[in-house]
Amino acid sequence: MMLYERKLFYILMNKSINLMKKKRLNYLFGAYVWLRRERKWMEGYKYGYYIKKKNEYFSGHLNELFYSLFPSIQ
Repeated sequence: MMLYERKLFYILMNKSINLMKKKRLNYLFGAYVWLRRERKWMEGYKYGYYIKKKNEYFSGHLNELFYSLFPSIQ
């Protein structure tokens, strides 16, 4: 999992550095937010679920799809 996260982080650093060149975003903050969202999704939550409670059905549907794709996580 550490290697996976490190890989993600490097990919993200590239993306956010490009964004920083374009929109002058702080790439560390962008990385923090993106990794947090990614970790929540990996745990089986849809990020929007925390923002909109109406998303409950859709996020449940995504969870089933995710766990059917990767049954070893359960």
